[in-house]
Amino acid sequence: MIEVLREEFPEYAFEIADDVLNVFPADIKDESLARLLDLRIDHFDLGRFGNRNTLRDSIYELPEVEAFRLENKLEAVKAYNATNANFVLDDRAPKRLSGLTIKNLLNTIVRYSSSKFWLVKRYGEKGDKLLLSF
Repeated sequence: MIEVLREEFPEYAFEIADDVLNVFPADIKDESLARLLDLRIDHFDLGRFGNRNTLRDSIYELPEVEAFRLENKLEAVKAYNATNANFVLDDRAPKRLSGLTIKNLLNTIVRYSSSKFWLVKRYGEKGDKLLLSF
């Protein structure tokens, strides 16, 4: 299946990670996003969040992510609306995670929730805004 996608869409790179299909631009120009996705986090308590907004904000507030944002002069984008609040986490989801990367965390969220994708994006006139979405 992945080979068919690669042939059909050569501008993208495809990989299966944590039982989730990850799609990336084939020529990632912003290495900081790759570093963010590979950023190791000590632990994360997935079981305590009832909606996307608080879950996303808690990722921004991880000490490792805060340090990364400061080092790269990135502002966390916290867009709130009612559709973002609808979020269902499967009972089978692991509640306490440890020794994982941001990409592992995002893959776990989409694998065990009503959200079926994640997105990490830098944007803004100076590329100083960081958006996490799922």
